[in-house]
Formats: sequence, structure tokens, C-alpha cells
Amino acid sequence: MRGLWFAVAVGWMGTVGAAAADPGLVDAAVLSDGVPHLVSSADPRGGNDDRGHYVRQAGNTAVLLDARGPGVVTRIWSANPQGTLRLYFDGEAQPRWEVPFAELGRATGQAPRVAPYVSSAGGGVACTSPLPFAKSLRITGEGVEQLYYQINYLTLPAVPGGRSFRPGDRAPQRAVPVTRAVHRRCAVPAGGSAVLWQASGPGCVRELRLRLGGSPTYAELLALRLQMRFEGGPLTVDVPWLDFFACGLGAVSYESAALSVNAAGDYRCRWPLPFRRSAEVRLLNTGRRALAVEVSAAVSDAVGPRDGTFQATCVESLTKLGQPHRLADLRGRGTLVGAAVTLAGQADLKYLEGDETLTVDGQRLVGTGTEDWFDGAWYFRHGAYADRAAGATWLPGEKRAVQAYRWYLDGGVPFRQRLTLDLEHGEQNSAPGCRYRSVVYWYAASPVAVTAPAPARAATVAAPAALVAFAGDPARSGGDGCTVRRVARPGLPRPALAAAALQVVGRGTARLPVDVAAAGRYRVTLIGAGGGPELQVQGSLDGAQPRTLAPVGPGWAVGEANLSKGATTLVLTLRGGTAPVYLEGLELHPVGRVKGALEAEALPLQALGSGAQLEQRLYELGPTTVRATGVVGGAWPTEPCLSGGGAAVANLGGSVGTLVVPLDVPETADYGLVVSFLKGPEYGGVRAHLDGKPLLAGGLNLGAKVPTVGDWTPLGVHRLKQGRHRLTLTALTNEKSGFRVGIDWVMLQRANRGHEAEWLGRGDAAALGAVVKHRFGAEPRWSGGAYLRCPLGRVGATSTLRLWAPRSGRYRVTIRQAQLPTGGSFTVQLGRQTMTLDSAAPGERPGMGARCEATLDKGPNPVVLQLLSTGPGGGDAGLDVIGLEWLGLSADAVMRPLVIGLLVVGLLYGLLGRGRRRR
Repeated sequence: MRGLWFAVAVGWMGTVGAAAADPGLVDAAVLSDGVPHLVSSADPRGGNDDRGHYVRQAGNTAVLLDARGPGVVTRIWSANPQGTLRLYFDGEAQPRWEVPFAELGRATGQAPRVAPYVSSAGGGVACTSPLPFAKSLRITGEGVEQLYYQINYLTLPAVPGGRSFRPGDRAPQRAVPVTRAVHRRCAVPAGGSAVLWQASGPGCVRELRLRLGGSPTYAELLALRLQMRFEGGPLTVDVPWLDFFACGLGAVSYESAALSVNAAGDYRCRWPLPFRRSAEVRLLNTGRRALAVEVSAAVSDAVGPRDGTFQATCVESLTKLGQPHRLADLRGRGTLVGAAVTLAGQADLKYLEGDETLTVDGQRLVGTGTEDWFDGAWYFRHGAYADRAAGATWLPGEKRAVQAYRWYLDGGVPFRQRLTLDLEHGEQNSAPGCRYRSVVYWYAASPVAVTAPAPARAATVAAPAALVAFAGDPARSGGDGCTVRRVARPGLPRPALAAAALQVVGRGTARLPVDVAAAGRYRVTLIGAGGGPELQVQGSLDGAQPRTLAPVGPGWAVGEANLSKGATTLVLTLRGGTAPVYLEGLELHPVGRVKGALEAEALPLQALGSGAQLEQRLYELGPTTVRATGVVGGAWPTEPCLSGGGAAVANLGGSVGTLVVPLDVPETADYGLVVSFLKGPEYGGVRAHLDGKPLLAGGLNLGAKVPTVGDWTPLGVHRLKQGRHRLTLTALTNEKSGFRVGIDWVMLQRANRGHEAEWLGRGDAAALGAVVKHRFGAEPRWSGGAYLRCPLGRVGATSTLRLWAPRSGRYRVTIRQAQLPTGGSFTVQLGRQTMTLDSAAPGERPGMGARCEATLDKGPNPVVLQLLSTGPGGGDAGLDVIGLEWLGLSADAVMRPLVIGLLVVGLLYGLLGRGRRRR
């Protein structure tokens, strides 16, 4: 029997004697003499303006890194890669390697762009292929603007590999000696513990695989604790099972360099576990059911003289205002190699604005945001993912909870005396009441006892509000080859989000009814588990074309769909494997939209004129589409996407075509009008009219070299009566036949709070760089949900905006500025009045304002901003709202018609007198 187990082990591990290993893990246990560094775009003032900060900048080129060696770059990351990345090694005048920054995450098979060391799955780009340098390394970005980036590197006594990186180097490949493979089974009694594996040294476990029998439930997994001790000393690991394997919210399938879980129930640890005298791995079971465990280990007899002892520390906290979550406070000598976190935050996702801070022997290494730490971007915009060194494997509740990991590979984070690791919650720890739980993995010079084992986790996780259970009795809804029945206790290795689940047995087609509460466009995820690794799922919702569903966390991504209110049907086709599938329902999350906007795809638009036609309702953007650079912020629009998921496009058929946009006004008042147009090569120029009155002199050019979304075009503030009004867009006469006009959304908002700064027109080229920030109402503190930022840059620089007045006369003008980390002191000139404001502040927030009285003409009036002085972070002018209170006709407005009347009377009197004299 022993020979049989040995044969099985050899089959699992490959050839005994050499086992492939991730190069970044081979020396993970070695206590390095290196010094860790992080260069990032983090706000130097400690605020949240974590972009556009470089080592230095000259013209169009920014220096992102200027390091002296020997050393090795272990990670390059950016949320908004742009321009060209150039690497200059060892003082060379010409770059040894360059690449379009946006292409860094795409594997080509040539180092450093080799899978799995590069990725864009997190929403930006990440490269973890090591880049050694002997003397120096300078990395520049040409053509970058407001870049978010991080570069991790180590300085070392000697260059790894003996020389600097050269293009075409083979991808790093290393094998470790494995002298024996162990395979055994054991039982862990209820309320007790059992030794899973033990050995006397010296040696090093290179891979540990654990498989739990009996399909334990989530509650049963919560009752397990993994414990380790080395050299006969104290416990150095005492961590709940799910937390240790980076599955704090529940077990999901993922693969990474250090840890992995698969659908078959294998939990693998590839962190090296060195020992000189002895090692023991134990499982504590505080649950009510005994569990069988299958254990496999690949063991080497070799242990390095500088190998440390493996440690794992788990902590939990309820976040408090002004205090970060502390993941680790490590003393002595050691190396930090990774962290896994479970974060339960708030619906506005602002908790993800927090930065991570490593303090290593007194040196602070500050990141740019929570999701950035895990190689993500823009609040994990592409959903769940798992890469070699980082991932977010489950994001339930529309990302109100996060299950993520980050490994420090190829040298880790060495420290000699002390290392602390903190994670902010929100900008400057402004998101109290969030539950943060974390595990750090590290190596110590000698075993360090676990002094405070992590508290037990609650056995429930709140179900996402958007979870929609399957309606009626699916067993009666029909199917082909599948049997569907309800089960009260699904055997899912994670929390049950619904009171009951559906068990689907067999392979074929199943029809599952769903009730949709409100019509709209939704991001749809099918929540379920099981089926085995061979399972292939194809789905069709509401009669749409079937599509293959991609696994995402504990479920399958259905994509976006337009759903009608009431009953609809999910048709599933299952292929491969025989294991049952458990389904809990659909997560229906409305596609994000601009707060208060009218979605063009839902408006009754009309295309008038010969050849003009309403061409399509657009829901998918082409791969070359870009986001307008003048719009940033939050979860949208930080990427090319359509508000509400769609847009309307019309072909105007040449110079005679007109697109009519109906606008229903509920009551007579002043309204601000803003339109978000699509731009691109196929779009042309238009004249805009509101109820027949022209809005923009000279028209509006919608043409662009590349397709662009997210543009923000103010069309003024107007006094509108109750009822229907018409915005018309007419093709300019000089346009070629058949050009298009595309509209994403229209904003018609009451101006009773004042004229929102984002409604202001741009009066000159400098103002075209103005930035509007809008977060779908996630920041209600901003009037209208947005603010305007004008980058003036240098002292004395000016920018002209245009403020619409609904009628001529005297106004009381009240300005509330937006205070920014990049703000400066500036003046606002309106007519003959000048006001002074200061936008500088540590963080983004509404500020106090100024008030004056000014005479304005009906229509657009110039507002001139001029920078007086720069603040610590820059020279931007920020405006939130401009309030206008009409005081009556000005003296000039009263006198002008009187004088004109007197002149007319005098002229008539003179003409009549001349007539009398002639007679």
C-alpha cells in the first residue's frame, strides 16, 4: 500500500528529483540583505490626489524611476497606462527597451512580456517579471498625463543573475530539488485536532496540497484552523482555514503563485516551509462533524543557511475614523512575502480609496489606492480576477465586499528591525464602520509565537441587495437532460446568499424563471458553484442570443442585458462532468449612469430630413474607443463606457438632416442643459437650437481622430416653461453626406441651487483642459454631483469660461469653490467685479465662497479665472457652484430704452418740424 501511495504522489508531483516552481517563490524564505523601495504617484501631501506625481518632469517626458544599483525591479503597475515607457540601464543614453505603456500587460512570449508575469485583468496593467540592473535604471514615460503608477524594486549587494536585463532574455525558469513526495489520509475529529503532516529535519516543503473530504459546507470550513510549528517551538501559524487560503468570504477557484484553490476541492500552499530539526502541520476542527483530509507534500532535504521560519498572522478590526487597519507589526529580522484581505465596506465604494503604507526600518512606502495594491484599477472595473502575484477573487454585493491577495515575489520586503503594514479605509481613513480582516505571510529569523490568534468569523455574510432568487417552481418549467430541484441546505463552500438554492443534476438544458422588479439595463451574474472543473456553461437571458458564461468568483458572468419588468427566463445549457450544480439566483446590478441624466437610448428621438434616420441604439463600444480626457473620477467615467449602458446614434444623411431630442419640463423654472456627445471620425458638425433659438455660435464639431465617449458639453442655462421643448441638432451645410450624431445622455437640471460649475461653457483653449468629476451621486456633498477643475498651471495664467444668464439685469452672484490638493489662489472676474478665492486643501471638499453684485447680459457672459499663486500641490482653480439671484433691471438696462425712446421722439419731432417748414 505504501508503494501505491508513492506512485500516486509521483503522478501528482511529476518526476521526483525536480519540481517546477515559480522563480519568485524559490528563494522566498531567504532572509535577504536587500532594501525595498516603492516609487509611486501617491499624493506627496498625504491626500487623495494620487496621480501625476513623478520623480521629475521635463516637457512631455516624465521620469518615473531613477534608481542606483545593483538591484531589481519586481513590479510595474498603472491604472491608466499611456504614452511610451522607456528603460535606460546602467547610464546608457539610448533606451535598452521601450514599449507603449498600454501594451505592457499583453504577453508576447519575449521577456519581460511573458505570461503569467504580465496582465491587464485587474483593469490597468501589471508586470511582475524581474528586471535586474547592475548600476542604474531610469524609467521614463513620454506622452503621459496625470498618470497613476507604482514601481517596486530592491537594491541589493549584487545584481541578480550577474548582469542587467537584456531584451530577449528567456523567461525566468527555475526548478527546486524534490527528494520525496508524501501522500496520506487522516481524519480530524469534531471538536479536536489531527496532525496532517510532520517530519524531522532538515528539509523544506515545496508544495502542500490539502483536500477535504465530505464536501464541507461554508459553516464547517469556518470551524477549521490551520496550525504550523517548526523546530519544536511555538505555533507560528494559527489561522482560520479560509483566511489562510485567501478565501475569507468563501472558497472560490483561483490560481496564483503562492496559493490556489480549485473546483475539485484542492487547497494548495506553495510558500516554502523550511525546517532544520522538525516541522508539524496540524488542523483544528471546532465543528460538529469529523472531516477526512487527503494530504500530499513535495519535500526537499535541502534547507538554506539563511532560510527563515514561515509565519502567518491574522487580524481583524472594525475601522475607526482617522485610524488605519494595521495588518502587521513585525519585529526583529525578516521578510514580508504577502497579504490576503477580506474587506466589507460601503455601497459608495469610497472605502477603496484607502492607500497601503509599508514602514520598513523607518522608511515609508506609500501606495495609491486599495485596489491598486492588488494590481486592480478603478474599483476593480473588470470584476473578479486572479493573477500570479495579485488578484481579487470575489467581489460580492456590487463590490461592497472584497476578497483579495497580494504577493511580494522575487525578494519580498526585507526588514532588519521592524516592519508595519497599514491599510487606509477611504481617503485619510474616512470610512469608519467597515470590517477589515487580513492575513500576512512572512519569514522570521527565528520562530515567533502567535500571541493573539485571529477571532472566529461569523458564519453569515449579508446577501447582496441585488440578488434575485429564481421564481416559482423551476422543476416544472421544463428542461432537457437536467433535473432541477430546490434544496434547503446547499453544500456550498461559502456563505449561502439565499434561503434556498437550486440543485441541477445532469447535463443538458434547464429553464429557470426570474422576476425582474424594474425594467433597465443590468450587469448580470449567475451565483452558483459546483459542477466540477470540466463544466461548461452557456446561457441566454430574456431570449437573447446564447453565450458562453465565464467563471467569475463563485459564479458565472452573464454580461449586460436589457431586461423588461416582470417574468423572464434564464436558459442554461450545461456540458462536461457529472457533479451537481448549485444555483442561488442572479445578481442584477443596474449599469451605472450619470446622476439625474436622461439616457438618450430611452428618449423618443426623431431623425428628420431626406436620408436622415435613427440608426441604432448603441450598447457596445469598439475596442479603439477612448474616454474623454476632460472627465475623470470614481467608478465612472474612468474608462470608456456608456452611461446607462447605451447611447443613441442617428445618421443625418447630409446637410439637410436634423435630430430632434424632446425634453419634458415638469414646471416653469431655470434649467441647466448639458449633453454628452459621442465623438469620432464618423461624426460631424451640427448647429444646436433650443425651441428654434441658437445655442452655440458657429456650431459644434463632433469629429475626432479616434472614437471618444464621456465628453461633457454645456449648452447654457435657460428659462423654460412647463411642457415639451425641443433640442434640435442640424447638420452643417459643409458636411459630407451620411455623417452621424451620437448622444450618450442629456442633463436637464433645475438651477434653483445655482448654476453648477460643470454647466459653464469653455471660452478658450486653456479652458478645454477643464476637468469635470462625476461619481453617479457617490459624493452628494458636491452640488449637482460634480465640480469643475481648471488647471491654470503658472502664476498669471488665465482661463475663460462662459456663464449663461437667463435674462439681462443686475444679479447677486455667490461662488462656492471646490478645494483640492492641487488647488491654488485665483481671481474670478465677472463683468466689472473681481473676487479672490483659494482652492488649496489637503483633500477634495467643498469650500467657502465669495459674493458680489454684477450686471450680466442675457446669454453667455465671460468669466475669467486668473492664477495668483500656486499651492503646495499645484495651481488649479476649483469651482462647485455659481449662484445667481436676479435683483432687477440694472440702471443701464432702465436708462438705455429711455434714452433710445427720447432719441426716437426727438428724431420724429425734428422730421415733423422740417416738414412744416417746407410747407
